[in-house]
Amino acid sequence: MKIEESIKRLFANVLEEYGNNKSAAAASLEANPVTFWGWVTGKRGLNKALCSAIDKAGGKLLLPGEDTSFSSGQDS
Repeated sequence: MKIEESIKRLFANVLEEYGNNKSAAAASLEANPVTFWGWVTGKRGLNKALCSAIDKAGGKLLLPGEDTSFSSGQDS
């Protein structure tokens, strides 16, 4: 999963944690509700250059509840 998709998923998870209350979810992140909703819906873009650089560097965003093992062939 690309970093931009992971970030959008993370914000969607926050929204779900707050019972789909956009204002409460945004407040929990100290973000403007309109900006937050734009991130969730994809109408407000994330920094493309930064996301691309993280993807190229092999960066991963680990979301709560996800498997922490990566297919690197090494044990943690």
